[in-house]
Amino acid sequence: MMQAVPGTGTAGLFHAGRDWFAASQPGITRADVAGLKSLRGVLRRIGDRLGFPAWYGANLDALADCLCDSGLASATVPLIAVSGLSALRATDPDGFTNLLEVLHAAAAERTGAGRPLTVVIDVAAPGVPPYPGP
Repeated sequence: MMQAVPGTGTAGLFHAGRDWFAASQPGITRADVAGLKSLRGVLRRIGDRLGFPAWYGANLDALADCLCDSGLASATVPLIAVSGLSALRATDPDGFTNLLEVLHAAAAERTGAGRPLTVVIDVAAPGVPPYPGP
């Protein structure tokens, strides 16, 4: 079961509703993946929005590497909002679950390294708590 990273405030993986996603909030990097039905497509879009390097292979290992590598620009991103995941969840439930596991693990690793990361998704999923922030 995925949970917030203990002792980190709002660092971790969370879900929030449409109102949260619709609000204008500075300091958030957004990746809208609406309509994308393949994990690879979702990973490409996330990589594009986060400015991952050319070597990013749009796979789960590369996502984890890019989110956790302190030398990359994405390492300074404190809050990432990923919307439009319902299509992936419907067409590739295993890919959806694997994506959430990587996002959760990256948040935990970064938080443990003193570079907290919060990822907010727009769909509820087992083990993913509601976002406690504003």
